[in-house]
Amino acid sequence: MVIIGIQAITGLSPHQLAKDADTNEIIWRSHTTVTPEFAESLDKMVCYDFPQRYAYATLALNALQELITRPGTIVFSLGA
Repeated sequence: MVIIGIQAITGLSPHQLAKDADTNEIIWRSHTTVTPEFAESLDKMVCYDFPQRYAYATLALNALQELITRPGTIVFSLGA
């Protein structure tokens, strides 16, 4: 499901996104503008090395909620 979020903010389907040859991680950050914290959360959710992902969905949700409750934080922008 997170990959759908990456697709939404990049405008690219998953098969259009390159993967790092060494880590097999999806390369998507250069296709959009998001805060580093939001990008790190998304990366952790789609990490190829699954033990590095959030252990529970509630942990991922808590991380996202923390980002959006910070005063003055803009998580991503859909271009101008």
